[in-house]
Amino acid sequence: MLQDQSPTSLVWLVGPLMTEQDCRLLERLYQKSSKSLPFLAAVDGGLKFLKKLRILPDLAIGDWDSLARTPKHQEAKLVHTLDIHKNESDLVATFKYLIRKKTVCLTSTVTLFGMQGQRIDHEIAILQDLKSLSKRVRKLQWLGERASVYFAKRGHKLKFNSDQARTFSVLPYQCDKARVSLQGVRYYPKGGWIMRGSQGLSNVARNNRFSIEIISNQVMIVFDRVEGSGLEHVLPQRWETI
Repeated sequence: MLQDQSPTSLVWLVGPLMTEQDCRLLERLYQKSSKSLPFLAAVDGGLKFLKKLRILPDLAIGDWDSLARTPKHQEAKLVHTLDIHKNESDLVATFKYLIRKKTVCLTSTVTLFGMQGQRIDHEIAILQDLKSLSKRVRKLQWLGERASVYFAKRGHKLKFNSDQARTFSVLPYQCDKARVSLQGVRYYPKGGWIMRGSQGLSNVARNNRFSIEIISNQVMIVFDRVEGSGLEHVLPQRWETI
């Protein structure tokens, strides 16, 4: 079993909806992090993609409905089976398990891969689950087929460097409004305030360098990938916390 341990700064959860582009991104980021490897958890069917990439996860966890079999113990450093009759998703159960084992804490940066692109009701449920889960970690990012999503809190500043003009949205999360400071973009909200709803939709980076700082409350920063095939994820060049 996974022993209680000191918190891990980087935690990646890999789900069953990985695209080829997502696999290439994960492989590239994993190679770049060779000096400080993340704690890597394969959530149910996410295991088959890590096997394809020849990456041994620290944990394989799930009720195995999407994998359609129970993993062999040599396929992960630890295999943990969840109750198939549970009343929560594998993602929530995995978060709770890692928090209980002290792998995830308030200083962790958690990245979700392969958990977008199937059913809209599933994605809405994930967004609702992440409301509470995002409070338990320092940084949370959700990279998938539809979008790159960053959950940024007060005191966070994200700096981006993209080789193409990109459309993005900044949406208040868990609140009615949020105050932000934007640089290098086309539209600037009056007084920096963005209200809940459509006000923060479809801003545009004016050049390849732009930044988003959260002055109050919490927001979702969303880079849509549906507007054209082959769009790469927009990753923060820096994600500062004040």
